[in-house]
Amino acid sequence: MDFGLPVRTPVLWASGSFEGGTGKCSLVAGHICMKHLLTTGCLGPAQRGCREFLEGVNESYLGVLSLFRGSRGGGGAQPLGSSLPLEAHVSARTPHRVTVQYFEFVFSHQWTEVPADRVGYPGPATRELLLGTRSIWKASALNEMQSSQKVTLTLSGLSLEEPRTLSGGTRDQQLLQESTEALLRVPCPTASTLNPALADIYTEHAHQVVVAKYAPSGFYIASGDVSGKLRIWDTTQKEHLLKYEYQPFAGKIKDIAWTEDSKRIAVVGEGREKFGAVFLWDSGSSVGEITGHNKVINSVDIKQSRPYRLATGSDDNCAAFFEGPPFKFKFTIGDHNRFVNCVRFSPDGNRFATASADGQIYIYDGKTGEKVCALGGDKAHDGGIYAISWSPDSTHLLSASGDKTSKIWDVNVNSVVNTFTMGSTVLDQQLGCLWQKDHLLSISLSGYINYLDKNNPSKPLRVIKGHSKSIQCLTVHKNGGKSYIYSGSHDGHINYWDSETGENDSFAGKGHTNQVSRMTVDESGQLVSCSMDDTVRYTNLTLRDYSGQGVVKMDMQPKCVAVGPGGYAVVVCIGQIVLLKDQKKCFSIDNPGYEPEVVAVHPSGDMVAVGGTDGNVRLYSILGTTLKDEGRVLEAKGPVTDVAYSHDGAFLAVCDASKVVTVFSVADGYSENNVFYGHHAKIVCLAWSPDNEHFASGGMDMMVYVWTLSDPETRVKIQDAHRLHHVSSLAWLDEHTLVTTSHDASVKEWTISY
Repeated sequence: MDFGLPVRTPVLWASGSFEGGTGKCSLVAGHICMKHLLTTGCLGPAQRGCREFLEGVNESYLGVLSLFRGSRGGGGAQPLGSSLPLEAHVSARTPHRVTVQYFEFVFSHQWTEVPADRVGYPGPATRELLLGTRSIWKASALNEMQSSQKVTLTLSGLSLEEPRTLSGGTRDQQLLQESTEALLRVPCPTASTLNPALADIYTEHAHQVVVAKYAPSGFYIASGDVSGKLRIWDTTQKEHLLKYEYQPFAGKIKDIAWTEDSKRIAVVGEGREKFGAVFLWDSGSSVGEITGHNKVINSVDIKQSRPYRLATGSDDNCAAFFEGPPFKFKFTIGDHNRFVNCVRFSPDGNRFATASADGQIYIYDGKTGEKVCALGGDKAHDGGIYAISWSPDSTHLLSASGDKTSKIWDVNVNSVVNTFTMGSTVLDQQLGCLWQKDHLLSISLSGYINYLDKNNPSKPLRVIKGHSKSIQCLTVHKNGGKSYIYSGSHDGHINYWDSETGENDSFAGKGHTNQVSRMTVDESGQLVSCSMDDTVRYTNLTLRDYSGQGVVKMDMQPKCVAVGPGGYAVVVCIGQIVLLKDQKKCFSIDNPGYEPEVVAVHPSGDMVAVGGTDGNVRLYSILGTTLKDEGRVLEAKGPVTDVAYSHDGAFLAVCDASKVVTVFSVADGYSENNVFYGHHAKIVCLAWSPDNEHFASGGMDMMVYVWTLSDPETRVKIQDAHRLHHVSSLAWLDEHTLVTTSHDASVKEWTISY
């Protein structure tokens, strides 16, 4: 996604070196779905005279971008994988931060001046975004020829009880965003287009990350977690070396702010004896005290020009004003009568704003702290205000509220310019917002990110959707000449993704109400899905609309479903195997004498393989509307976790909990063809390549192996394919493109080279 902003960072994945071959991967999308967010504010500093080095940037085609590792002194850049350096001179940079009380945004933007004779750079470059919790993901738009990973990014497991933060940088123009799983950086979209970005993961925190902020220089990120640990680490190297680690106080860190010279850091949160600290980043020496509050401090910000000023907002319904350095408490601001969710200085530093759950926004003088006005008089919104974001020229303010609206305010004349009404349901509450250059964004409680249109306040320009819970399964299908990825999550939602652009949406109507356990596509182009809501659904992939029809209620909870030609589908339930014909139950085997787990139907449609927890695979034949037990048992090495026939029907692959994949030859009477070892933990899923010569397996060891049927020793190993969780499902788009997913709520697309 691109905001037309410059980036400066090395190429993090130029070409993944995998065992037995190389894998190249480019990003599908950076679609972020944040659910149940509570925001706290916006604002940011200004800085000039910075240089960025980048290459091959093309504003019209976002994602064609090669990044450089540039010297800190502004000297020559070392391009990775290229010899055509392009130098972009930054004439001004104005970051805007949006802090979110349970998520925090900080966006920054830059204007660039580029020599006219530079080739391939018609305008500003790309901007990035970071999100996370236990770890930190970073993504950047790279030249497609150098891409190594294609990732569709979503968040998982967000809840009101688990605060998250979004923030961003000034040099690399990144946005940091926390989720329950990772901190991830993806380029921000323009109002007219979205584009892929690559992801890099920082996983060095031992506890859930709450907030992360770039230093204004862009060379370091400070990230804080729920235990109170603050880690400051390098952004310019792939290894992200740790520079310093501090524990400012014992308790959750909720917000971080840097001074404009990247030398001092203010940290606030849920300390026991104190709620904040401000110190030198490289020594930890105190440069003041954050006092004046008697409850948790939610937000902090520092004026980004001298003389420095610092402001905080707390659950004690007050804001506090400090002068420094060394920073000393000057006075408390008690204008609000509810929690102060956000305090942010304007980009020019002349004013700062506070936003509260009481629905009011107050403006103060940035140097003296004197009250200037209350926006909107008695009330700015009818509900609590969770986020505000200044315009780049510091004259307007964007606010987001629980009253389901976002508003643009003219601060100079104290009037509303636009009101964006986002809906009428609880999920339409607006919990986050951002004013980035000419683009305005808001976040709904539903987790959707809305691109607001000043010319048409009633309808967003674009809405980004995605999963907000862990993804359990996926499948792929071509529709209208395009390849789509279908993913089902723990909360019952099914999303479809364009494999080329990463654009995604969810099916219309009311679908599954519980975890989607398995999905596949039948010969008529319908998505067949089974869920823990005890149903099997048939969904038309042309209409992409749930309907009251096409729902088969099962007697027992289904675990797995497989389809065959002729309208057949076989469903494995708890203690039961059910045969469906034309969306109707026609036969079932109750209490089969073992616990069935997974099922596969032979491409010819005459044979069914059912894997059980007893470590055996049993074969059944389809005879009209019945299933006949063939009495044939294939022995696996442990409890069977997945089974799959090759597309030509010549082989049956079986994976088990004993870390082994066994392949049987169908033509030879299901005799054992080969055994494949390599995983270090239970194998969860497998899928055959369309070439019928290779197949992939994913396991609890977070690794993906691509095996060669004729030679078990020839394999492609993708280590830490999903760093935070095991691989839950995988599928092939074509002979060289593999799609994986995980409980980290991300979908990754890999290009495999043998």
